Amino acid sequence: MNTIVVYYSNTGNNRYLAKKIAEDIQCEILEISPRVKTLYGLIISSLLKVSFGIHTIKKNMQDYDIVILCGPIWMGQFISPLSDFLKKYGNDIKKLYFASCCGSGSTSSETKFGYSKVFQQVNNLMYGKLALAEAFSIELITPEDMKGKDEETMKLRLSDENFKGEILKKYSEFINKIE
Repeated sequence: MNTIVVYYSNTGNNRYLAKKIAEDIQCEILEISPRVKTLYGLIISSLLKVSFGIHTIKKNMQDYDIVILCGPIWMGQFISPLSDFLKKYGNDIKKLYFASCCGSGSTSSETKFGYSKVFQQVNNLMYGKLALAEAFSIELITPEDMKGKDEETMKLRLSDENFKGEILKKYSEFINKIE
């Protein structure tokens, strides 16, 4: 199967996740480059669902059997660089997997800021071509003494040192479903 990982990352967590996926399944990787790069501009465009667009990608998505889209979910929103990618290239994608390192965990997935509604948005945008969506919550790497300290928790970054335990188990299951 010809596969590519396409990602956007602001803090580096989703870059780490995307690179790990591409390395483990031995496929190409490509970064989405939004036209507006400021965090506030991206947050506003995501909340208002206003597109500033992304730079053209120099790969043909029709050449791939599987596209793995990797990127964050901010405040329960499918962020504009990711939605812009799907709006621009979605018709060319045969099968999509979506992975997100995000702040909300499984207990808050159905809340206003959870990831469940974002997964539904992705599925709706892709007209049923979404094979699987998975959230890798930052809470899975949060040390016990930091639990409940949201501001500190959101500063955590995925790394080889903390990518173990529950998050590694969940990640391995995700990879097995792709292969």
